[in-house]
Amino acid sequence: MPRLSSQQIDAEIVEAAAALIAQHGYEQTSLQRIADAVGYSKTGLLHRFPSKEALLDAVAESCSSTVDEVLAAVEGMPAGAERDAAVVGRLVELAVGRPGFVSLFMGLSTTLAGTTAGRRMADVPERLFAAFAVAPDAPLPRRLSVLGALGALAVTAMAPLEEPPDRLRPLIAATALAALGHAPPPSSQTDQH
Repeated sequence: MPRLSSQQIDAEIVEAAAALIAQHGYEQTSLQRIADAVGYSKTGLLHRFPSKEALLDAVAESCSSTVDEVLAAVEGMPAGAERDAAVVGRLVELAVGRPGFVSLFMGLSTTLAGTTAGRRMADVPERLFAAFAVAPDAPLPRRLSVLGALGALAVTAMAPLEEPPDRLRPLIAATALAALGHAPPPSSQTDQH
């Protein structure tokens, strides 16, 4: 097995921290718990992130830059089914590959309340809506359909599904697109297993 790069190790630690913070809250997530989750000693973890706050800052920065990437991918696209599918595609990759972040996104208002990172990430829900080209004053049915799609992605990310990612991706996308009122892609309209 190839050795992980320093950047990959940090990303693994940040993902584990995001998942644990989403599950247990910031105050109840110790550095030891995070170290145990990634198979490091607490000392080894502190070598990479000198404090719990530094690790939380890295989580906030990674979450924020991930949302920026989603926004950049659809910048200039008109509102509609194609843009929705592009956003859903990006978010499905996130849900499958980095479920801790999706869990954290969904619990931002309570999980990180009162922290500097929580304040830095306070606009994440608004930015996710912007990715779908939904303004705060958009019609209620559209706002609810986006909430339904985000909810489907979040619940799927947190569910203990024992399926390979290649099988999950089209099914998750179809579920989110259905919540948005779009027909699912033909390849995921039926469950073939």
